[in-house]
Amino acid sequence: MPMPKSDAALGDARGFMDQAINSDKGWRVFFLTRQEAWTYRQRCYAVRSRELKTNAKLYPSDDIMHTQTVYHRLMFVIEQVELEKGMGLHWALSARHGDSAYLGVGLGNQEIK
Repeated sequence: MPMPKSDAALGDARGFMDQAINSDKGWRVFFLTRQEAWTYRQRCYAVRSRELKTNAKLYPSDDIMHTQTVYHRLMFVIEQVELEKGMGLHWALSARHGDSAYLGVGLGNQEIK
């Protein structure tokens, strides 16, 4: 399935990334399958790419924000996790930013303490 053409259709991914950027230690949300986590990661990449195109138009070429976004410090990693003992394995989309916090995305969410 292709990425949505509307920025509003990617609001969930943008909201997740905003939570991740603004959180001290991060967020984690879980998926049943690796494919669901992969698809959500692609949605996050699409938001970042669109934001980059917007920044290139808004900021002069000598401004650091001309070539990056606030989301560029996020690195997305898909990993297998166990929610609770005995519940089996699930997939999480995790991200690390400057202070090595973990963030994640899907089946439920959990603030990392």
